[in-house]
Amino acid sequence: MIISSPSFVASQQQRLVESLAAQSDEAVFDCGYGFVLYRREEAEGAVFGIVTPSGESMPLTARLVADLGLHRCRLRGDTQLALAPVDAYRDLDLPLDELRIDFYRMHEQRDETVSVGYVARAADFRHATIMLTEHQPAGWPR
Repeated sequence: MIISSPSFVASQQQRLVESLAAQSDEAVFDCGYGFVLYRREEAEGAVFGIVTPSGESMPLTARLVADLGLHRCRLRGDTQLALAPVDAYRDLDLPLDELRIDFYRMHEQRDETVSVGYVARAADFRHATIMLTEHQPAGWPR
């Protein structure tokens, strides 16, 4: 179980800052912001949480996902992904316990983008994952 203790948050912030610096050095793609997506325990059960580059830790809400807009995030390499709430009618400020994640990758041999999507449940999310973006989304903390 991943718990958002101060030591966990500090270690994830360090991983994120190092990843942002490495991406800047590699110049694989422009990324000026990122976050760590992880499982977080709240009173209502497991929900998704984020850690920002400044070390702020908070539940991921539909409002924060909406602030990402159609802007795709990236994992290391050329894999892009888009996040969306599973329930489009959910209160925007409630923590998300389910999240649709669509992965996109360019298939060079066929010169086309291949995509796959799935619904992730916070209760089953076992590994903190670094996601990088080109810039800080409006409404997101530094």
